[in-house]
Amino acid sequence: MALTSTAHHIIAAHFGPRLKNDTELTAIDATCGNGNDTLFLLQLGMAQVFAFDVQDNAIRETSKLCAAYSPPRLMMVAKSHTEVSKVVPQKIDCAMFNLGYLPGADRSITTQEASSVSAIEQVIDQLTIGGIMSVICYPGHPNGFAETAAVATALQTQGSNASFTLTRYDSQRPTSTTPVLFILAKH
Repeated sequence: MALTSTAHHIIAAHFGPRLKNDTELTAIDATCGNGNDTLFLLQLGMAQVFAFDVQDNAIRETSKLCAAYSPPRLMMVAKSHTEVSKVVPQKIDCAMFNLGYLPGADRSITTQEASSVSAIEQVIDQLTIGGIMSVICYPGHPNGFAETAAVATALQTQGSNASFTLTRYDSQRPTSTTPVLFILAKH
């Protein structure tokens, strides 16, 4: 199972029946890319989804894919995920980060270690009790190895806190360049 599918499965199982009873859940897709995670969060039943990306084509593709949804349920944010605490004033129930570069676009435009860690730390501060965050890292691209290491360190720091549980999922045949998924749950 691809790590994106694993993240979707874990998040859906985590919220399960809660989504039927709670219509006020807020989610963010910190790097909306082609819109697959944004669409997943909307179809899952999140009341409000904020989709961030710095690339115009990512915002455009996500908007097309999610055309059936409109504000206030879907908020497209053409800004860096480092702006999350400024854009999303309320608590966050679910966050998804799919780091690296936009598939099918300029591979020289990638997420960066400092901005990704900053965004993750902001989300952790806003995560509700019972909230969950997924982070997929791709150490195989030029900035990816350092970014993956920095993200792992930031998440492991939180994972050692009794209020959080951190789980790591590796690809079926892990190497130093294969993607890795982190799931951080707050309890």
